[in-house]
Amino acid sequence: MKKVSIFIIVIMFLFQSLSYSQIHTADTDMRNLQNHGFSFKSLVIPATLISYGIATRIFQPLQQMDHNIANETAKHYKYHTQADNYLQYIPHTAVFGLNFIGIKSKHNLRDRTFIVAASSIITALIVQTSKR
Repeated sequence: MKKVSIFIIVIMFLFQSLSYSQIHTADTDMRNLQNHGFSFKSLVIPATLISYGIATRIFQPLQQMDHNIANETAKHYKYHTQADNYLQYIPHTAVFGLNFIGIKSKHNLRDRTFIVAASSIITALIVQTSKR
């Protein structure tokens, strides 16, 4: 059941740009929809990578191959930095710090605080859910 759910979600993401069900046809010129520049070639690489990711979760030999590649890479790649621990706070400091150097924002302090808090919570939920 879990595999079927993942497959349905992937298909929905792949074909979401093709669904124009929310566009009001009285306000939209149909010629513009036909000439928007979409081609199925643009889906080849994302579909391949998503399919490989799903296949890796299903087939044990692919999982083992990924682990072997990661282990071999770790043996030869020793670079490590602590920058990620601090870079994650740059957007937050920029939101509040730009006023101090004279750049005015579109929102007041309360609205900016709410926007930053909401986006941080949403990002944390998405990232932690994806990692697990």
